[in-house]
Amino acid sequence: MQSTDIAIWAYSTEKLEIQWGNRAARRFWNLDEKTCFSHLTPQRLSKLQQALDLDQPFSLSTENHEIRCFQAERLSDSTYLITEKLRDTTECKAHETPTVFDQNNLISSYDQSGYLIERSDLAQLTFNTSESRITDRFVDVEEAHSALEQVDLTDYSEGVYRVHTVQGERWHLIQITKFYVSATRWLYQMRETDIDPLARTNERYRDTLLEQQVLFEHAGTGVCFTKDFPNSPRQIVRCNSTFAEIYGYQATELIGQSSAMLYPDTQEYYAIGNSAYPQLKEGTLFQRRLRMKRKNGSLFWSQIRGKMISPENPDLGYIWIVEDINDYVHANHTLKTLLHEHQLILDHAMVGIVFLKNRKVTHCNRRFEEIFGYNEGELKGSCSRQWYLSEADWLKAGADCYEPLSEGNVFRGEMLLSRKDGSPLWCDVRSKAINPSDLDQGSIWITMDITERKEADAALAKAHEELEQRVEERTEALAAVVENLHLEISERRIAEERVKHMALHDSLTGLPNRALLEERLEQAVKNASLNDSQLAVLFIDLDRFKHINDSLGHHEGDQLLIQVANKLHEVIKHSDTVARLGGDEFVIILDNIQNVSDVNHIIDRIHTEFQQEIQLALQDVYITPSIGIALYPNDGKSAIELMKNADAAMYHAKDNGRNCSQFFTRGIDDTLQERIGLENALHHALKQQQFQLYYQPQVDVSSNKMIGAEALIRWIHPEKGIIPPDAFIPLAEETGLIVDIGRWVLESACQQLRAWTDQGMDGFVVSVNLSALQVQQPDFVSDVCQIIKRCGIQPERLDLELTESMIMRNAEETIKTLKQLSEQGLQISIDDFGTGYSSLSYLKRFPLDKLKIDRSFVNDITNDPDDAMICRTIISMAHNLNLKVIAEGVETNEQQALMRSYGCELYQGYLFSRPVPASEIPALRERSFEVDTNPPASTILDYISVP
Repeated sequence: MQSTDIAIWAYSTEKLEIQWGNRAARRFWNLDEKTCFSHLTPQRLSKLQQALDLDQPFSLSTENHEIRCFQAERLSDSTYLITEKLRDTTECKAHETPTVFDQNNLISSYDQSGYLIERSDLAQLTFNTSESRITDRFVDVEEAHSALEQVDLTDYSEGVYRVHTVQGERWHLIQITKFYVSATRWLYQMRETDIDPLARTNERYRDTLLEQQVLFEHAGTGVCFTKDFPNSPRQIVRCNSTFAEIYGYQATELIGQSSAMLYPDTQEYYAIGNSAYPQLKEGTLFQRRLRMKRKNGSLFWSQIRGKMISPENPDLGYIWIVEDINDYVHANHTLKTLLHEHQLILDHAMVGIVFLKNRKVTHCNRRFEEIFGYNEGELKGSCSRQWYLSEADWLKAGADCYEPLSEGNVFRGEMLLSRKDGSPLWCDVRSKAINPSDLDQGSIWITMDITERKEADAALAKAHEELEQRVEERTEALAAVVENLHLEISERRIAEERVKHMALHDSLTGLPNRALLEERLEQAVKNASLNDSQLAVLFIDLDRFKHINDSLGHHEGDQLLIQVANKLHEVIKHSDTVARLGGDEFVIILDNIQNVSDVNHIIDRIHTEFQQEIQLALQDVYITPSIGIALYPNDGKSAIELMKNADAAMYHAKDNGRNCSQFFTRGIDDTLQERIGLENALHHALKQQQFQLYYQPQVDVSSNKMIGAEALIRWIHPEKGIIPPDAFIPLAEETGLIVDIGRWVLESACQQLRAWTDQGMDGFVVSVNLSALQVQQPDFVSDVCQIIKRCGIQPERLDLELTESMIMRNAEETIKTLKQLSEQGLQISIDDFGTGYSSLSYLKRFPLDKLKIDRSFVNDITNDPDDAMICRTIISMAHNLNLKVIAEGVETNEQQALMRSYGCELYQGYLFSRPVPASEIPALRERSFEVDTNPPASTILDYISVP
């Protein structure tokens, strides 16, 4: 109770004093922690006593004259529990009106007709003196009406708007409260806060989040975000297309699912969870090689790295990076098998085989050890001198074999050597250099114990000759086998090194890749920490690379990236690192910098290099870099934090006009986190039913009746209140959530249409706006048809609206989709017509029913000849194409009459009705909308000649 922001206290009517209260109550009564509530005088509590006598909700004001609403609950005959009610002014028919202000705040008071009564001193200095109505404060009058409508509905409105001040137009946070003087009279109090710098800053970072989303979606590795929910731990909340492709799914199939579906079985799922999550919750990186399961049930090897997004805020969940290493694991297994087979051949050969390097044993087979009487492994690393009878014999043997070995020939001889116990033995020896041009690489020796043969030489001369011939043939064959074996081993080692290099380097440029970059950056951070030095991370993105790549082709794009890599190499020291993350992104690590001027020097050299044109096969091009810089330790004390902050600074550099650099600041990170917070809230909004549909009537003035309505979405945020569509629709489109939101709007509108039909509203048409991403879904047409069938409505009573620019984005595909919808009986309209760049040759091919003229043309039609001519032309063109025309944003009789004189049939706007809840539509359906049908004299008509 002490931590809540709601004021709560216990009041005794017998003792006329507050007996107890929480911290919020102390703030309300302006008491510090050491002052007792008993210090409050009876005079200060008199209004509280009077309010309790009325036995109903009441209001009190603070010393700053801020009005608060309360309710009382009787605990005993003389004790009440007083609890603050937040923004519930409808129950608080206030016994006092806000006629006294804190003169240091921007506060104004208006009567119930919206006329100014009085202002605070600061408001008088800040606002224009010519303003007399509440709507005069707003730059956009429609926003003013929308805010007042919200106040009339809920007695409170809050939002961010552009307003007039003596300094010009600025962004203000506006809070409007409705105070009742009596049952039929009220006042408006408007409190304003100047947030212009913050509002303008937020606008600059919208594109940054979009670019980050593109980077996320097109990353070369799989990326997934999971969260733990009460009934669904380790749930996938977001993943990129690479992640989905690795497992054989579409991304939409994984979102909202438990990650258990990706494991071979539940036992493995829980085992990994028990191993990984204690480590993740400590904020450390979890990585492991695991066998995972694809959608088709097949298992594969993967390399998984996981990290908690924020140990301070576990609710943000976890990020997982997944690589498919199935081919690598199988190749490595095959290599190990071959090496094992070759070792078996070596170990079970009938002759002794030893490898020498600088006349020391690198390795030998078991037979060689048995010949000389040594234990297994005892000879490794020892000198060959030990099995010669004398130093002179050892030196002579080295001199005798030098010439044939250096010439690439096989050295052969019979030598009298010594066993470990000192006993002599005769050996037949064959030797060959591994690389004749470099004897330091070593040689291979094949040895046979011929002691018995030597002892029986005299008696078995003939047998000895035959045996020698056999041994020679067999030895040469074995030498060839061993030589081939060594060659294969060498090739395998080369392949192994190649695989290792490929795993850590970019295949196109040869630069270190992300894995090696992370390893080097972590080491650089450790070194900087130990040496108390600085380092810099430069995150580089090429401006307009995608345009060049798409225009000239991927081959030319690859050649451009190779030349960029070479340029970056030329500007750094040998000890520094330049790496390629993928696409057109590069990272430079500058070790042991002395100050920021060292970094600026490198940045200047980079920009100088990029001033020169780059020669490609097809044509020469110019390209510029945008550079973000993060410094250790000021901008981050870990590799991950430095990379993240340098990346954020790079996107800020792009927002500043490209071809420039930007050092990281905390303001960049704060704005990014705020946008991420809104994105997370948007993920929950649909599940928690925070969206609501309003409907704005569409009127046919020939009958003065409402023939349909447009469905308009509103987000009712539990903490921030109403969030306007233009604040969350672009974000929903960036994140892909617009598909689910659009489906909800479509199905909700169809369900409402069915309900109206059941109430007898036959022939009523509902218009629903579509997003480009929604229309591009492969199952969009079937999804719409299923919703119509499920709701049981007639297709011709559903009007789907697409913007002009949307349908031209991929005209041929859009034509195909719209024709399928039209064949099902649905109506198709172009929304905001006149603001895009549609081609008439395409326009006549679209199966359209209506054109909606954008409100920007209607707004000034009575004053601007150009807007009037545009409207008249659009209406004429539409009629020639047998299309109906509806005018948006009609607010005055003059606008309506002029549009009607041009031949416009249908209208939508505040002249007829604001957007209203669904419950108000049936009454409006029965209403007759009487309007002035005569165009005004001496208007813009005078300036337009009849064609």
